[in-house]
Amino acid sequence: MSTFIRTWSADARGEAGNTVMDHKFAAANFYPPANDTYKLPVDEKANKRNSITKRFVFGASKLEELRTKATSPESADRPTRVESVTGLLWKCFVSASSLDTCGRKVLIQLADLRSKLPSLLPESLIGNVVFSSVVLSTAQGEEVKIEEATRDLRKKRDDLQTMIQAEDGSSSMIGSKLANLMLTNYARMSYETHEPYTVSSWCKLPLYEASFGWGYPVWVVGNVAPTFENIAMLIDSKDGHGIEAFVTLPEEKMSSLEQNSELLAFASLNPCVLV
Repeated sequence: MSTFIRTWSADARGEAGNTVMDHKFAAANFYPPANDTYKLPVDEKANKRNSITKRFVFGASKLEELRTKATSPESADRPTRVESVTGLLWKCFVSASSLDTCGRKVLIQLADLRSKLPSLLPESLIGNVVFSSVVLSTAQGEEVKIEEATRDLRKKRDDLQTMIQAEDGSSSMIGSKLANLMLTNYARMSYETHEPYTVSSWCKLPLYEASFGWGYPVWVVGNVAPTFENIAMLIDSKDGHGIEAFVTLPEEKMSSLEQNSELLAFASLNPCVLV
């Protein structure tokens, strides 16, 4: 999406040549086209609950504090901004749903594969070439620690990179293996026994660089239509150092989340947008 917007805006400014990418609509050459074989579990109760979206803003200085707090004693590296915010949100999600009777809560994360397979997936490739997997899981009543969550997030990321690098084959062969792996993982999950949460990041996408000739965006907004629930969309703030999290939850869980003192120690709830 960001590639399309960047190219579209460059074309609107009358720029051509190397500025405008030659889009490639070839994602189906990587992932198998959708069919009855490739089906993910469906939540029959989806869109039947009242959900609400709220915006939580993590300023640059607070993010640095959070990264320090989220650093595991066993790790030599500090977690990234996205890992730190994801770990904190995961802990707060679990806390907000502590009264639920669902057996396990799981965190699903999407990973853009372009940077992991640059020789097969160019930046100009159009489509959702992502890998979706359960990266964290906790049973009812278990305590979530941010530093452990960020450590496990990084391990999952490194495991995916190692697995991809070990593959040797065509684009379609690697794509089929990753698709089958996703299906296998999701086949173990049932909406009756698992409560899924999703965190998706648009951080580092050059969305604020898109100028159609009358200036750059003053504010880029994420998911604000609560079509999906239990989801958080992370987007860079305009200065590129903070993060805005657009979180969608059922109303009763959002009421708990927006009063979570640990979350509010690092994030501001819907502050004014400075333009």
